[in-house]
Amino acid sequence: MSFYAPVVFKNVSPSFQVTSDPPQVNIVVHTNSRDSFNPQELQAVLDLDKAQEGTLSYVLTENHILSPVKVEITRIHPSQITVRIEELIEKSFSIKPRYQGTPKKGYLMRDIRIIPDTLTMRGPRSVLEKLDHVSAHEIELEGLKESVTMRVDLDLPRGNVQIIDQNVDFYSAEITIDSLPFTEHGLCQCNKSWYFQCFR
Repeated sequence: MSFYAPVVFKNVSPSFQVTSDPPQVNIVVHTNSRDSFNPQELQAVLDLDKAQEGTLSYVLTENHILSPVKVEITRIHPSQITVRIEELIEKSFSIKPRYQGTPKKGYLMRDIRIIPDTLTMRGPRSVLEKLDHVSAHEIELEGLKESVTMRVDLDLPRGNVQIIDQNVDFYSAEITIDSLPFTEHGLCQCNKSWYFQCFR
């Protein structure tokens, strides 16, 4: 009988994480057991108790195979797998808003900010070290004519990262909208400057 079984890692240090894709191996077994045999319970178990950061190769033998019933392992393919292990770090980032569209005619966005405007994440060093900030999902400003606060999601990096901030249930965007003033010639034609510049 031939089955595909996952490779399961045990005793991984809390300071490290396996960042390579979870491997599977093809296992050919023979059994005379009269007990029912569920191939989904077959696993290749790799002990990473003494593993350090880096890309490591392991040779799999029948001693790594965990089965609920007695089986004879006749083949494991591939018999050698590569595992990438990375150190986990914590890093803090500022959160920057992203937006599109423009407020309703006669109105101007004066300010937009994310609350809270920082977060701390825990994840693999290779993922977090190359980041300098985190962005919020794009916020739609089209047609707004009053200030508003809305809940926003964050664009988090791919990979197994975790936000470790305490007591933060969600993130929100606080958008301040002001009406443009009128002059003796009508509506002030401010471009991207603040409205008080119209009176200079």
